[in-house]
Amino acid sequence: MSQLITQTWKELCGIQIGGAICLPVIMAGQALGQTYGLMTALAAIVIGNIILALMGMIASRMSIAEKKTTVEHAKRYFGKKGSSLFAWIFIVVYSGWFAIQLDVMGLSMGKILEDYVSLNVSPLLNVALGLLITCVAMYGIQSMSLLSKVSVPILVLTISYALLTIEKQDVALLPKASGLGAISIVLAIAIGAIVDLPNYFRHARSQKDGVRSILIIFGLALPLIEISGVYLAHIHPSTNILELFLHENAPIWNIWILCFLLLAGWTTNNTNLYSSSVCLHSIFPKIEAAVCTLVIGVAGTILSLLPLLEHFVTVLDILGVGISSMGAIMMVGYLLDERESPYHYISLGIGILTGLLSTFHLIVLTEVPVLDAFLAGALSVLCIRMRRRYYVSNPS
Repeated sequence: MSQLITQTWKELCGIQIGGAICLPVIMAGQALGQTYGLMTALAAIVIGNIILALMGMIASRMSIAEKKTTVEHAKRYFGKKGSSLFAWIFIVVYSGWFAIQLDVMGLSMGKILEDYVSLNVSPLLNVALGLLITCVAMYGIQSMSLLSKVSVPILVLTISYALLTIEKQDVALLPKASGLGAISIVLAIAIGAIVDLPNYFRHARSQKDGVRSILIIFGLALPLIEISGVYLAHIHPSTNILELFLHENAPIWNIWILCFLLLAGWTTNNTNLYSSSVCLHSIFPKIEAAVCTLVIGVAGTILSLLPLLEHFVTVLDILGVGISSMGAIMMVGYLLDERESPYHYISLGIGILTGLLSTFHLIVLTEVPVLDAFLAGALSVLCIRMRRRYYVSNPS
């Protein structure tokens, strides 16, 4: 691994916030408002992000204390073979989401350009954008930090202006479902990012920078992005955010929205590309990090052109269950000062099984499979630890 670049809390926040400002997160907030009502959605955002902040504090502390990637942390609890498996799952999931995000960018920008160009340019946009993102990302975390400094203010101002100028059709957001499900959705939005934090926070200048970053990300930035979606559900019943953002007979504004989509997708895909390339580099340490980034970027770009991509989402969700379970075991293991143990594989199996059963609706805990897997993995580590201690204290 190349020498670590030290980053301040502002740089850490910029990368994570840039990754969070995207249409899927706004749409998640919109779905919260439409499904659970205004007050329930807002309460869920507050409660959910408090829980995420607490988990983020743990991930931040372990990242900064040991300066290790997520996969390197996994080695402590699952050994070399287990961590390699974890790395491959990470690579498939994050390169898959890179491809999906790239496809969304190409389709969205193609929709805007269809008024000006008669041809279907989405595939060409996929290739051009994929190669552009990859080439810039090859310069490492410095390029991500620089891009976030430029893009985050533009993204925030654009979303703010777009929401204020949308034609208001006030809709009563009345409670329609249990608040537990709403909190589960808020947690699910960022649970993968929590597991992935060590890849970024190992660069933190100090523990204080890490704490400040977590408070800003989960105490301010992410809640505001989600609340903007709730607000959107309150002022307009439409579910097509892109159409709401576009204005008739306003070509300059629509081109600006195209740039917004480019930046939003770019900053989000930066994190997907960086995380998967870090994992690939951990498996093949002799290959330069820039080459790993190039390999993942080209593979993800090609994948974005394949018609099977829409069916790939289910596969990624299932693999996400494995990442979530491992992440839970690592975080709880860190708090309990655990080391590599065969018991961790039992906890992993329990977490994955619970997540898969939840995926196919055979059991329902929180209604979100990755969150069910995370909770099951964490609780099983705690239970096994307590049981082991009991037998040590009472050998007879």
